[in-house]
Amino acid sequence: MDNSPKTTFTLQPAQQRGLRWIFFIFLTLRVLMLFNVPLTDTSEARYAEMARKMLVSGDWVMPQFSEGVAFMGKPPLYVWLSAAGMKLFGIDEFGSRIGIFLAGMAMLAVIYFWLKKLKGEDYALLASFIILSTSAIYISIGCVLADSVLWIGTTLSMIAAWNLCSNENKSSLTQGLLFFSGLAIGLLAKGPVAVVLTGLSLFFWLTWQRKWKVFCKRLPWVRGSCLLAVTVIPWYVMAEIHTPGFLRYFLWGEHVLRYLDSGWDGDLYGNAHSEVLGTIWVYALVSFLPWSFMLLPALRHPRKLWSQLPHNQRAWVSYLICWGLSPMLFFTFATNVLPAYILPALPALGILVIEIHLHPTRQPLVTPLRRKIFYGASAVAGMLYLYIYVSMSFTVDLANKKSHKWIVNRIHREQRGESYNLNVWRYRYYSAEFYNGGNVTRLNDLSDFQSISGNHEKDYLSIRKSALKELPPSIINRFKFLGVYRNDLLFVEYNDREIARQSSYRLRLL
Repeated sequence: MDNSPKTTFTLQPAQQRGLRWIFFIFLTLRVLMLFNVPLTDTSEARYAEMARKMLVSGDWVMPQFSEGVAFMGKPPLYVWLSAAGMKLFGIDEFGSRIGIFLAGMAMLAVIYFWLKKLKGEDYALLASFIILSTSAIYISIGCVLADSVLWIGTTLSMIAAWNLCSNENKSSLTQGLLFFSGLAIGLLAKGPVAVVLTGLSLFFWLTWQRKWKVFCKRLPWVRGSCLLAVTVIPWYVMAEIHTPGFLRYFLWGEHVLRYLDSGWDGDLYGNAHSEVLGTIWVYALVSFLPWSFMLLPALRHPRKLWSQLPHNQRAWVSYLICWGLSPMLFFTFATNVLPAYILPALPALGILVIEIHLHPTRQPLVTPLRRKIFYGASAVAGMLYLYIYVSMSFTVDLANKKSHKWIVNRIHREQRGESYNLNVWRYRYYSAEFYNGGNVTRLNDLSDFQSISGNHEKDYLSIRKSALKELPPSIINRFKFLGVYRNDLLFVEYNDREIARQSSYRLRLL
């Protein structure tokens, strides 16, 4: 018996055309962002630089945090995708992002065809647009981040799990293998947390709907486990051989100690983000914009909405609820959280918006009020994303707050292919390393300036405004000021002729 939820949901021709045009505009703008928006510090630029190092070094087993220093914080699937993109398209923003972007778009296509089969073409089109336009998905789908790949794996597993439990008259092997493939993607993108998030969602729903027997019976445990082992275990073994101690640090440190202790002193990479308990719910509200407010009816009148659901829809809606809430429940008691942690929940929340507003006697977007709300939310999102695109792509003063792209471009224009050194004072800028091909020296102490004194090479210095007072005049006077880039100042070392001219000028003054 096929228990898939059926519904009659159609859009008017004008609504279909309008929705397709909005989808096309949003997608076009997102593609343009791949080219023009710079890699920003710290997260995206850091991972893109790891991918560049992987490509240049030829070491595809372990990403490198610094030259010769392995990064054990996460598995490398997202780094592989980024490095492969740069291998095909060049070492730049587009090359670093295109692999992850195409993977995300492929997942959206899977969601679309899955919902089209379950609910119809118009339902699938509307749900796909809502998912794409949520702030977290829209931004992350083209970003070099582990979570940008993690949600692909968890979503694939959740789609396959639903198909396993609902289509009892069809072969379960294909769906079972897809379920394990999703787990494999998650394990290679971020680690065991992918299994935890998927398992937690399924645990709640299978218990709620009493579907444990059906799921366990139809899941191809042996073949699926073999698939999982063949795709995942080899890398974990090679990583431990390549970097002894990796498994202990990654499995125990990153997944247990980091979860329990936001100030974990064993963190090798200094990336802890200490927040108050429950912050993940605030992140969920922001990450799901501009559609967050459309979930309010479910929060205000949950029993009323549930009582209005036809009985053959309740299993479906409960599945979306468990899928959408499990990541927030899991991270409620963690203080080390980021907005990207909410990504695995967003596909379910996007579909749930339609179900909340799909009244048994009225269809969404048919009434004038709902149509205005939908297009209003789309317009707000579009203007926000357009502002981000313009400000980050063309406004140096705004963009440089999180990226060193324009500082490096300024140096390239002046040098015109001649060799030089870029030095930064104390702070590490991953974007500077990426755009400057790794040719960046971090100066941590005043004595480090001796290494650039008299080396007969052109030395540039980038320093934060707030740190300028840390350098004595004897050092600053050796450099010529070139410009202000938001929070950073750019200097270049005087050459011998300029130093002689300055000395002559001082003598005349005396």
